[in-house]
Amino acid sequence: MNSNDLTTREALIAKARASLLDGVSDFFRDFGLSSPAAIEGLRRGAGNSFDELVGIKDKRGFEQISGLTASRISLVHESDLEFSIRLSDFARRLRERCEGQLGKLHLRFMRLLDQTDAAAEQLPVGPETVCCGLREMAQAADMTSDERLGLLERAEAGLGHRLASIYTRLNTAFDEAGIHPQVLGRPEPLHSRRSVPGGGLGSVGTPPPVPADTLSELRQMLFSRQARAPQNTVTADPQMASMIVERVLAWLNEQPSSAAGAAQRLSASEAGTLVSAENRINIDAAERIFDTMSANPRLPVAAKGAMARLRIPLLKLALTDPTLLTNPRHPVRRVFDAIGDACVGLAADSSPNHPVCWAISETAARIQQHIDRDPNVFTSELPKLESMVAVRLTAVKDRASTFIPHAARIERSEIALRYASKTIRAFESEAAPAPARAFLENYWLQVLQATLVERGEKSSEWRHQLMLADRLMWSVQPKVTTEERNHLIRLLPELLKRIHAGLAEIGLDQTARDAALSPCMDLHAALMRGRSQPESELEHHEGAIVELRLDPVSDTSGLRVLRMTGFLTTDPAVPDAVMQLQAGDWLDVALPDGRRVRGRIGWVSPSRQVLLLVDPDRQGVLAITQRALTQQWQAGLTRELPESPLFEQSATEVLKALKAG
Repeated sequence: MNSNDLTTREALIAKARASLLDGVSDFFRDFGLSSPAAIEGLRRGAGNSFDELVGIKDKRGFEQISGLTASRISLVHESDLEFSIRLSDFARRLRERCEGQLGKLHLRFMRLLDQTDAAAEQLPVGPETVCCGLREMAQAADMTSDERLGLLERAEAGLGHRLASIYTRLNTAFDEAGIHPQVLGRPEPLHSRRSVPGGGLGSVGTPPPVPADTLSELRQMLFSRQARAPQNTVTADPQMASMIVERVLAWLNEQPSSAAGAAQRLSASEAGTLVSAENRINIDAAERIFDTMSANPRLPVAAKGAMARLRIPLLKLALTDPTLLTNPRHPVRRVFDAIGDACVGLAADSSPNHPVCWAISETAARIQQHIDRDPNVFTSELPKLESMVAVRLTAVKDRASTFIPHAARIERSEIALRYASKTIRAFESEAAPAPARAFLENYWLQVLQATLVERGEKSSEWRHQLMLADRLMWSVQPKVTTEERNHLIRLLPELLKRIHAGLAEIGLDQTARDAALSPCMDLHAALMRGRSQPESELEHHEGAIVELRLDPVSDTSGLRVLRMTGFLTTDPAVPDAVMQLQAGDWLDVALPDGRRVRGRIGWVSPSRQVLLLVDPDRQGVLAITQRALTQQWQAGLTRELPESPLFEQSATEVLKALKAG
């Protein structure tokens, strides 16, 4: 970049920063928040976010600074859990309001900042940056929790309108400066997981062009192989060539065309050697691609049997329609892609009567029946398959929406668990006796988590529970002097009474509470006798209990939750693949009892702590926490199901096999 380009870049970045900060500041002044401290907090928070994002070049760098989640405004600050959740959702709604302006602006910033792999939240002037400013503004203005939540509710419509105007002006300024939207290396199919803005499910549309290089390279490789092989092709005039094609079509009609019989390979037959070199290449490529598609594990056995009927129609078109392998939008290829899309998530042994398998069978039968009279039969059958896929995806989204309020409560509980674990880690030390650590990690953790969920971290109950944890840790430290031991004797009855009350709030009966406190009480007895260490039997204690559990959600029929329970010794590192999951992706998940569940993600929570997995063929919905998903993913027990276009994927596999051979 020369000096002039650098100057232009810096000027545009400065202009964008000033436009955002000035525009948002003016909005909130007009809105009634004219306090200098509040406006300064707004500008500071948004400005820091802008500057931070300007210096990041890729998604990985973005994730490294994002803390526990991919959302920069959910858990980076933990002073107000409810506000964190609502603020993240507020950013999403602002993004939806400004969707038309944000797409191009994001691509312009990618070009300006020389980015090739930037996340949507990485846009320096995006709603997430504005929300970072809102958090600082709320803190600077010392707003109560109710005032913060009320501000979001009242400001959304007006702020969305103001941001849309800011983004429109920035798009115009960038365009006038010659900063056009970045052209990404390869568009993804509209039915893939990145097709719908904001990660929604959307409807299935026409896929964008498949890169020509895969099919071109495949045909070139087959041409090279053909050139090395003995040639039996008869040089023919156009009339003779037409007669040969008719003879080959007749030969195809004589071949078995269902799973009941294995058709002879046309490209290797005597009839196949008579056609032109180009036709022979097209036939060879089509046969290899079809065989690879038929072996794809994504397809149930019943679907493979039904699709076998399409082998002969495919070869007929490969012989008579040269655009089959050169037109990436060819209806034949889109029919096979729609079949692949419809089968994602189906079990290998799905019944032939399953709606998807039945629809594929009916479609294949009609194509087989009409292909000779109507070469456009693939075109007429395509909308039926795509409509079936769209209906299944809509069903996933609709069913997930029913359980979003319940999943939001699960999300809040997960956030509270992380915060409670972090708090306990702050109380503990390596010198703390093991029984006390075990009590805090296994029992008091639950008390703190429940208090956060029900009352919040600003409540008197939360402060009271922290005080009890602090006093408990003091009570188990060595008591050297008689005065210290007497103080412990005076303090202990009231301390234990209050701890019992806290345990009762999480549902523990008297027997369970006594068992939970027994190791600590034995330790207290040892200390009061002047011992610096507990009795030998106290050295054997139960450490932090962490387990993967699948539980029904008590007040909700049809919803289960897969979660990791127990103390977090550290903030878990979440794999990149898990962080990138979005609504619309398919997962294969292992449950604790060894069973497996396949489904499509219908919703991801604002902080990415919870997702809803929906099987279109079953009524139940599974909520999965990020912690459980991470554990299963790292253990190789959960994976994402492939969704790449079936025809292109198969062509790629054929090409790879030829290169390897």
